[in-house]
Amino acid sequence: MRILVTGGAGFIGSHVVDRFVERGHEVAVLDNLSSGFRALVNPAARLYEADLTDAAAVERCFAEFRPELVDHHAAQIDVRRSVDDPVFDAGTNIVAALGLLQASPATASASSSTPRPAERSTARAGSCRRPRRTRSTPSRPTA
Repeated sequence: MRILVTGGAGFIGSHVVDRFVERGHEVAVLDNLSSGFRALVNPAARLYEADLTDAAAVERCFAEFRPELVDHHAAQIDVRRSVDDPVFDAGTNIVAALGLLQASPATASASSSTPRPAERSTARAGSCRRPRRTRSTPSRPTA
């Protein structure tokens, strides 16, 4: 399978790329190297050094590589910058992600399905199956 990993030169993304390569997938990385490192990119992966906010570069990457799956890890990760300049943060983390989704179906070939986005987030770590608390739920259950 052809898999595009955004943010694949970062700590988490590079490990994801390594695992995909180990499993025999053809992998490309789309990363602007603003917080990632070229040395972390698996040599078997193709690197597209570009910013997600550059729609033309994203479209070129999709047109050339034609991914079947997109695993999105790219983000502006500096908390101070997100507080000081929330518009920049939203442009990088929200608007650029929407552009990535828009680029996906535009380049799918007639013989293949639209590339599937694979959602990943360390913000959702932990169990999502906790029982819902109500007013009658004891704050310190005994059982």
